[in-house]
Amino acid sequence: MPSLDRFAEPSKKGKVIRSAYDSESFESDITIHVDGLVGSATISPSGRDIALASPDGLAIIDLDSPYNPPRRLRSYGLPWLVTDVQWSPFAARDYWIVSTANHCALVWNLNQREDSTNGAIEHSLQGHTRAITDINFSAHHPDLLSTCSVDGSVHSWDLRRPRQPVLTYCDWFAGATQVKYSRQDPHVIASSHDRWLHVWDDRRASEPLKSINAHKTKIYGLDWNRVKPTALSTCSLDKTIKFWDYSKEVNEPDHVIHTEFPVWRARHTPFGWGMLAMPQNEPGDLYLYDRKRLDETPTGEVTKPVHIFPGHAPQKAKEFLWRTRGGISEDRTDDREFQLVSWGTDNELRLQCLDPEVLSDVGYVKGGELQRL
Repeated sequence: MPSLDRFAEPSKKGKVIRSAYDSESFESDITIHVDGLVGSATISPSGRDIALASPDGLAIIDLDSPYNPPRRLRSYGLPWLVTDVQWSPFAARDYWIVSTANHCALVWNLNQREDSTNGAIEHSLQGHTRAITDINFSAHHPDLLSTCSVDGSVHSWDLRRPRQPVLTYCDWFAGATQVKYSRQDPHVIASSHDRWLHVWDDRRASEPLKSINAHKTKIYGLDWNRVKPTALSTCSLDKTIKFWDYSKEVNEPDHVIHTEFPVWRARHTPFGWGMLAMPQNEPGDLYLYDRKRLDETPTGEVTKPVHIFPGHAPQKAKEFLWRTRGGISEDRTDDREFQLVSWGTDNELRLQCLDPEVLSDVGYVKGGELQRL
């Protein structure tokens, strides 16, 4: 059962939530403790619920009712630690959550009765011969997702026909650590294998569209640019975050962020020019960088973050997510608000509000015009 450190008055816990603007948790800094061997976390498309995945199954926390015990879905004795869990990003498939179970991927259906034969597990995707390291839903088609594994393969699955992969990409020399669909091009997907970045096209899956020897040590994070179709970033334990454009002939990064720590994950923020990095080691703080200022740092020197979010010290951060409310109007006025959500090895889920000054430091002002980043 979660225990709450800070929240609103208990008398308000029964308040009916009609929209994101009725959510008191969105405007509060909150810490929730949840027991269990949780391997990863994911957020629902609406931003209201968090799913925590462990060998026991899923614990789903309603962030607007954090006093209530989480809804628990059992995996019925599967012993493996969870390396990744992903909630479908599509509102039309908001009942699907996929988690890893060694060499299998489990597709959970939140609308399925738990007392049915397989419980809430609708599909078990079995195509890898070794442990799955990452899962990613397509940004373009609600029934497609990909998995990658230590066996070196990347499988694409169609959940309308889940018995076997519909497409496979393979690096014959190194296991895969990450897989990510392009945010702009429905045919393009990227994967990382040891120090190498591969970009694939599903219309020619036999060999990579582009291969880049990107880092000195293993890559642990991939992220596509939110606007430019051919731009993406990688991060590694070599203490760098690199920005690439695979359409260029020369395999040199456009920019490099040098950090003081091995980088486990680094992703573009959904606002401004931000890049948020998560260290591999303790303490579990999160570091926000401004991509527009990278040219100001002398080559090879450590890049100074514009803000450090206090995390899970003395433990490590395991995952970070974003809650969003508001939207973008037809006249391109950007009225969105954001809240940072993180999970750590201290078994705490932290919700942190963002000061307007922090948003401004990476080029975002609420109510301003939407920028082409």
